[in-house]
Amino acid sequence: MINHRPKKQNCQIFAIYYLNGLDHYIKEVLRIKYYLRYMDDFILIHENREYLMFCLTQIKKYLSSLELSLNHKTCMIPKREGLSFLGYRFEIKSNQVVVSMSNQNKRRVRKHGKKKYLGYIKIIDKKKYKRWKK
Repeated sequence: MINHRPKKQNCQIFAIYYLNGLDHYIKEVLRIKYYLRYMDDFILIHENREYLMFCLTQIKKYLSSLELSLNHKTCMIPKREGLSFLGYRFEIKSNQVVVSMSNQNKRRVRKHGKKKYLGYIKIIDKKKYKRWKK
């Protein structure tokens, strides 16, 4: 039996399509160089905290025009702390972005065995490293 959830799939397509304008707004109007979004979760990386605060107010205005809002988890994190996003840990060390597996993913690998995850992890890490290296 295949576990098929059409409602979940529709929500994913809807999130990608509906927030496409936000992607363009952040990249082209706000000129954020380092922006990453998956579904309804996103991060902006910029060296100026005041500019990020300005971007936050502009994003709130943009989302309110779509009758959407940011949730209570919205926050700013100093780059020295790093952040966890989509199962990976992003840290900036010596002006380079270091991507590592989150503790939850490490436990998952230990539980289910390395063979199931290693090939996938190698492919993702190589692609992300090339993308961040530019």
